[in-house]
Amino acid sequence: MERRTVNLAITVVVTAVAALLSVQVSSVDRIENRDFFQFPLDVGRWQGREQALSQWAYDALETPYVFVRDYARPGSPDPVNLSLVWFDDTNVAFHAPEACMSSKIRAAETARVTFDASGEHEVKKLLVELGTIRYIMLYFFDVEGYVTTSQTRIRLKLLANRLQFRRSAATFIRVMAPLKGDGHETIEELQVFLRDFMPVIREHTQVAHIRKGGE
Repeated sequence: MERRTVNLAITVVVTAVAALLSVQVSSVDRIENRDFFQFPLDVGRWQGREQALSQWAYDALETPYVFVRDYARPGSPDPVNLSLVWFDDTNVAFHAPEACMSSKIRAAETARVTFDASGEHEVKKLLVELGTIRYIMLYFFDVEGYVTTSQTRIRLKLLANRLQFRRSAATFIRVMAPLKGDGHETIEELQVFLRDFMPVIREHTQVAHIRKGGE
């Protein structure tokens, strides 16, 4: 009987918290991120070129905050393709590449890469075949500096921030380059790219930077 009472109490509390958060989320304004559209085409030695997206792509992604670009640097024959998708904490609707490109994925696993002072991060690594070319793709999600490959953990992190009365946002980050040899050289190239770009990405996606820039 005592166990049933405890379980019932937990259920009531969880339901009440969920209801409270639902009301709280619906009662706050969405965060406007003008900085996202100011993301530079030139980042250090990298020069970017915009890739056009159809209206269908914007509708499918359910956000205007998205871009796809090729970035090249001197001495490297192949560009790195970068895609960013941004959502604030009122509406997170990411679509992982596995769901959108299942017929083109030849292998999927995790990899560990280093691109900031936090050390190694676990990211998703996909071998993708587009036409006659195979690519290595790395992707992950960033919630105000918290890196994960789990959409469930994205939502839990956003929820934890809301419980602390902190607004936050989540960014899908995907980089891709043509496969070279066994893939080690390509991974290193993507890792170098992320080291150069992560400070700029966070400057244009993290709520603290966005709000500071808007003051």
